[in-house]
Amino acid sequence: MQSINLLILLLGMVFQHKAPEKYPEWVSPEAAENILLTENKPVIFNIYTNWCGWCKLMDKKTWRSPELISYVNEKFAAVKFNAEGNALVKWSNREFILQKGKRTHDFALYISGGRLSYPTLIIIPAAGIEPQIIPGYLTPGEIEPVLKYFGEGYWKKEDYASFLKRFKNSWK
Repeated sequence: MQSINLLILLLGMVFQHKAPEKYPEWVSPEAAENILLTENKPVIFNIYTNWCGWCKLMDKKTWRSPELISYVNEKFAAVKFNAEGNALVKWSNREFILQKGKRTHDFALYISGGRLSYPTLIIIPAAGIEPQIIPGYLTPGEIEPVLKYFGEGYWKKEDYASFLKRFKNSWK
């Protein structure tokens, strides 16, 4: 009888164990804006297209890093946004769509200030602060200082170059 109770206890522990996340917890732009305004959490946008080889590589290598996933889920509202998708987006009391005859979604152009390449990382550190645009492919080690600069609030105290001088990478 004790061995059956032990087996049940062990099985319960196994099924309660949560599998590691495969990607950050992506939310809609609307949910991210709400989190930005109500929880004062920075927002990070992963802007991509379906045809972009560098976007696919970043999706496969960077966005699957366990350290990155854990950190982004804790510190940011994360949005994965297809710049050529046709979803209606509501942001800052405006509506954005993919205009007929255009290849790029109006929201991707708006949030990037028209400076868009693929992939592009965009961070809004706080409500009312201009989006910070980081174009191009980034490895987990390259994206780590960027995320920690904004996620830990260093952007409020010092410029990025000063922060980088003393930053020590810990992600692969």
